[in-house]
Amino acid sequence: MKYDVPLKAIIKNRRSNLRAALGIQGEWRELPTNFPAREHEVDFLAYVKNGGRRAYLAHVELQSDRDPDMLTRMLSYRADIRNWQQTSGDVECNGLSVVQTVAYIGPGSWSPKLRLKEPQIEFEYGYLDVKTLDSEVLFTSESVEDAALAVLFRDGHKPYMIRRIVQRVAEASKSESETLNAGALLTSFAGLRRAGEIVAMEWRNMNLPVNFEDSPLMKESYDRVRAEADANRLVAVITETLQRKFPNDIPADLNSRLTALSVDELDAMFKRSIDAKSADDILTVPSPSTSLGH
Repeated sequence: MKYDVPLKAIIKNRRSNLRAALGIQGEWRELPTNFPAREHEVDFLAYVKNGGRRAYLAHVELQSDRDPDMLTRMLSYRADIRNWQQTSGDVECNGLSVVQTVAYIGPGSWSPKLRLKEPQIEFEYGYLDVKTLDSEVLFTSESVEDAALAVLFRDGHKPYMIRRIVQRVAEASKSESETLNAGALLTSFAGLRRAGEIVAMEWRNMNLPVNFEDSPLMKESYDRVRAEADANRLVAVITETLQRKFPNDIPADLNSRLTALSVDELDAMFKRSIDAKSADDILTVPSPSTSLGH
């Protein structure tokens, strides 16, 4: 989804106060987040030591949707983290407790199942709805992007708070790139709070730049959304062409076959469909050697 890329970058940014806002205090160092058994990386994993307290591993998942399988996901992540602790050779992390938290940034309320209790197994993880959290620590951050995140926190959608956010961006940005990053974040996350119109009005009032697609922080998210839109459009066109030209030869797994292809492969398929004499002419994806003419 379009929110995960910038949020992962921000929570790992040492200038950011997002970790403190989520309750992670003290010295920390980032740990690997990619586990071979998982399709997706965990969002944030770190070794944390706060003063004389015992160190621990902090695992955070930032959620904008209500995943009905969150409990199973978190249990699976815990197993992967535990296995990594025992096999990685990172002596400092071996045997430490793991504090897992799901931070919900999405709209409305969510009450995920937090605890599993079955014969021979008990498991529980923590949950925070950022709409209940104070955003003050974000305004004292060295990172101007943190101010934009305040729209997700308590009262962040209210006009007075959005005005404060925009003023902080205008005053604290050291470059146009920083302004664009903060503006792109604010505009994107305001959609989760139905506050887009208020943000646009306050942004215009401060005469701040609005070409957010130039934002380095958001470029990957914009590119991903654009690619997904292009792919969906091509899938629809190819499906319609097959239904019109070869209605009796459409495979049962057509949708899954098409959605597994890249935009470039779908585009090539669409071009073949213009002169195709059969469904196979359209659907057969050339191997790399064939496509290069070898």
